[in-house]
Amino acid sequence: MDIDVIERLIRIVDESTVTEIEIKEEGKSIRISRATQDVDSSPPVTAPQGGPRKVPKREHTPENLFRSPMVGSFYRASSEEEAPFVEEGQQVKKGAPLCIIEAMKMLNMVEADREGVIEEILVHSGQAVEFGQPLFVIKE
Repeated sequence: MDIDVIERLIRIVDESTVTEIEIKEEGKSIRISRATQDVDSSPPVTAPQGGPRKVPKREHTPENLFRSPMVGSFYRASSEEEAPFVEEGQQVKKGAPLCIIEAMKMLNMVEADREGVIEEILVHSGQAVEFGQPLFVIKE
């Protein structure tokens, strides 16, 4: 198994809520786990920075949440020089590109599953995301 893949898996485990991952490939396997602490499991409080928020501003109905179809790294644009695919307040049509999720060195275009307005972007570009994690609030 490639050392870059192993390092990427370690980062994914470290930056996410996943505590353990095991990959089996061509008769070899690797298991990466993170020790959990019983002390204070709440995340440290930091000053908010510009850009999208990690948690919704208000309660949203589950049908308004657009969730990640896979585990990987979330990107709002195809490159740092490019404009983001969508912005808050933007109208999107079904099939319109919303973001890219990089998984196992493959870039996966994620498209809108419905028409609506991007009410809120819930994650930062470059952030590791989990399967089913809310990424956007799309109000129909």
